[in-house]
Amino acid sequence: MSVYYRGADADLVSRTVSVPARDRWEAALAIAATPPEEAGLQQAFPAGSFDQVHYDGFGWHGQFTVTLLDASALNAPAGMTVDEARLAIRAAVCTTQNGSDSRVNFFLDTKPAPRLFGQPLTDGMVRDADCPPEVRPSRSPQLVPDGQSPIPLDLLRLAKAFLRYAVGASDSFPHWESVSMSLGGQAVVSIDDVAAALSNREMWRICPGDWQTFGAASCPVDLLAPIHQAVANDVPIAYSAQYGEVTCAPRRSGPPPTGRMVVLRPTSEWRTCASDFALTLVADDHGLLRSIDLALSNP
Repeated sequence: MSVYYRGADADLVSRTVSVPARDRWEAALAIAATPPEEAGLQQAFPAGSFDQVHYDGFGWHGQFTVTLLDASALNAPAGMTVDEARLAIRAAVCTTQNGSDSRVNFFLDTKPAPRLFGQPLTDGMVRDADCPPEVRPSRSPQLVPDGQSPIPLDLLRLAKAFLRYAVGASDSFPHWESVSMSLGGQAVVSIDDVAAALSNREMWRICPGDWQTFGAASCPVDLLAPIHQAVANDVPIAYSAQYGEVTCAPRRSGPPPTGRMVVLRPTSEWRTCASDFALTLVADDHGLLRSIDLALSNP
């Protein structure tokens, strides 16, 4: 996940960190509140400000609720300026949102917090914190067999090449001239000249025109984002020749993928309502990608 610190120019800077599968938002906030070792960065808000984080991800009204540890977080610590307090709120919101645009509600016990670090809040809520772009991980994914069903070598080569492309370690992978893309069985788009389009990674951000969310993600959904998130959290990615149901996923709009395929998922301990996914690569008889389907969990 990304956490946000105060940089040398007094603005927010994101860094990718590893967090446990459970309580990941609490862990991210705790890391953001710890003085970083990297020179030029400072924690943006005091340690011990926040307690628990909950996410209501049903529908497009998904929102976070962050509970303050105690009333001390209502007021600015000694020496914190107004600008620093506003930056601290942005850091907490951006770390919680982690790339989403879901609103963040701050609560003290069971009531909306009237202020945070001395700055007034409207019904305890913040949404637009003007978050800087997240830093994409540069590490290589850990690819492991799921131990259930072996796959042909050409499909294993496709999985490895696609993962390297997904994290920016290569510029291409084996593919047909055209590749179709779907979300939960709902066909969205077909790219007819994939070789020419691969350099534009925006092509992987898709959604049907009348959708606002898919699982826990807001539209457009980045098909590569689950891979980025897994690599950022040092989560091994398991491969299989069989599609399995994704934990807490919304009902599929179409049938499960079929054909020669390799399914990429987090390893079993990460298959929770907050982090499970299935990215299915369907190939031809020579291991060239023909279609891709993503299923996501919904916390």
